[in-house]
Formats: sequence, structure tokens, C-alpha cells
Amino acid sequence: MKKKALIALIALLTPALLYSAFWYILKTRIDAAIPGLIQQATAEGLVIEGNIPPVTGFPGPPAISTKDIRITSGGTLLDIPALEFKGFPIPGLKLSLLLERGAAITGVFPDGTPVDTEIWSVNKLGYTGKVPRALPAVINPQSLKKWRQSGGHLQITDFDLVKQPLEVKGTGDLRLDENLQPEGQVSADVYGYMAFLGFLEKKKLTKTKQALIAGALMEGLSKEDEKSGNRYIKADITIQNRRLLWGSFSLAELPLIPWDSDSPPAPLQ
Repeated sequence: MKKKALIALIALLTPALLYSAFWYILKTRIDAAIPGLIQQATAEGLVIEGNIPPVTGFPGPPAISTKDIRITSGGTLLDIPALEFKGFPIPGLKLSLLLERGAAITGVFPDGTPVDTEIWSVNKLGYTGKVPRALPAVINPQSLKKWRQSGGHLQITDFDLVKQPLEVKGTGDLRLDENLQPEGQVSADVYGYMAFLGFLEKKKLTKTKQALIAGALMEGLSKEDEKSGNRYIKADITIQNRRLLWGSFSLAELPLIPWDSDSPPAPLQ
């Protein structure tokens, strides 16, 4: 009996010990890799400020929580007040990203265009998706082109984007087009759509006629959230050729991401 009990105990402990060893080896490698990634980014012209603490989270998925991260490239600044990564960085497994207090871009783009922070900011962003088989080495046009050409994309199993008064919750698939502008498909529940159409019109990202037609259609198709009482719509949204499409209806023109001063503007079609 004692022998059987010992065998059973070993059978129970072995997976736990193997998992613990795997977890701490992975933690050690991630902690060691971060300074090298920052150094590589610096060589590419990015300045990263802020403290990135060691990996935590055992026995759950590895997690990194940071505060007050500032990333500068030339005259462009990305400010992230709080950021959390969680998950095993292994292709095919789930990884989550949370910007609980949002993010904002300020300054000027590489082509000299002033950044409109009202457009280039979010109040909150939560993302859960499968880890791609490959990611860009750094975020610059050359690395992104290689990533795109190799079939790179982001499979989103769950996201929550808040840009007051808008909130979008759903799933989707995002990638880059040949001009390194975002494209993809999203299925989502959309709240605050009427006020956000007004914001798009104010920023001249949609025309008054488009906003009126879209607003009337959305109101007709909207439902009431049983918990909050707020109105929302279920929408299949396509991002293509710098346009935000609801079915075949063009909701808005998306602002250009000017990666460098020598890149021609991505055409609208």
C-alpha cells in the first residue's frame, strides 16, 4: 500500500514540478530578453522610457505590468499610462494585452504632420488573441513589410475598445495592406455610436450626409442592453483602403498612418 501511495504521489508531483521548471525557465528568458529588445529598439531610433518590472504571475500565465511607458520616435510620442501583458509567448496560445488607462500619441508624425491627439488616443483597450507564429522584430516600415509579406496578422478572440463615447466589444482579424495601413474584419457590439458619428463629422472623417444616413440605419437596427439600458448595434465592420465600412456602406475615412516622410499617401478607393 505504501508503495502504491508513493507512486501515486510521484505521479501527482511530477507534472507540477515540470510545469514549475518550465515556468521559471520561461520567466528567466523573458526577463533577460527585454533589455536586448529595448537596445535593439534604440538602435532603430526609438527611445523607450519607463520601468519594465520582472515577470510575475506564477502559477498562472506569465504577466508583465508596467506604468508610465513613453515611446519616442523623432517628434512622435506614444504615452501609455498603464500596460499589462499576460500569457505564454508561444505561437498558437492566447495572449492578452490591457491598456486600462488608454494611450495617446502626441507631437508630429515623421512627415511633419501635427498629431491630432483627439483622434490618435483611446480611453481603454483590452485585447485577447492567439500569439502569431511571427512578429515584427521592431515596429518600423521595413520589419512590418516583411511581417506582412510572410502572412502576418492578428487573430482577435476578444477585444474591448473605449474611445468615449464609443465602446466596441467583439472579435476579428487584423493585418496590414501594401501601404502598411490597417485592414481586416471585425464583428462587434457597438455602443455610443450616435455621438461618435458626430465626432467623426467634427473631425471631417465622415460627411454630414453619411453620418445622417448611418445614424438613421443604426437607430433602426439597434437593441437595448438588458443590463445597462443603453442602445447598441451588432455590426460586421470591414477596414479596407483606409475606409471604415459597415457592410457596403462607408462610415468614415481613416486617418493616414505616415510611417516616414518619403512614403506616398495610401490611396483611398
